[in-house]
Amino acid sequence: MLLLKFHLSLIYAFNLQVVVAWRGNPILRQGVLPQRSPATSDDDTSTTTTPLGTGPIAQVAIDAADSPNPYTYLPNLPTLPGRVEFTTNGLVPPNTQSLVVLAFGGTRGLLLLGSDRARAFTQSDLATAVLLAEPLDKALAEADGAQ
Repeated sequence: MLLLKFHLSLIYAFNLQVVVAWRGNPILRQGVLPQRSPATSDDDTSTTTTPLGTGPIAQVAIDAADSPNPYTYLPNLPTLPGRVEFTTNGLVPPNTQSLVVLAFGGTRGLLLLGSDRARAFTQSDLATAVLLAEPLDKALAEADGAQ
């Protein structure tokens, strides 16, 4: 848990976004987040109408969950038409330049790591994300079992 807190503290230093989704719903959003428009009320849920994990990029990450590299790394997000899967529903700001989509817990969880810099994530960062996903999966699975 200390490792997770340390990495989350780095979020603000590097303009990162972290989104954790469980069973298609975002349950944690940390870091630089998209601004809500003034016309959007606090109880408006229009930004999360599509369950996370149903788009093509998330599906590629879910399909890769059992591979040695269980993530999809998009080092230059603005060049991809599929970026709207994450930017139009308010998960990450529209100026997000690079994104890591990592599936965990089979099809139950997704971890999104975004940055405002292109090619922001190193192989070490990607390996750390994989390591962080395991305890995250265990904690969320235990919380599911307690309900």
